[in-house]
Amino acid sequence: MALFLTPGQRADITEAEPLLDEVDPEAFIADKAYDADPLIEKFEGRGITPVIPSKE
Repeated sequence: MALFLTPGQRADITEAEPLLDEVDPEAFIADKAYDADPLIEKFEGRGITPVIPSKE
């Protein structure tokens, strides 16, 4: 498990990739703010299962 705390005005999604450099997870569980195709493709390319609700 890894945790990053950021200022309230920073978009959560900008910290997803640096967070992955700290751990080697099987899955990434997040809220719909992380529902972005480029990010999901990076997860899948690393063998990480994204568990993220759709924005739609």
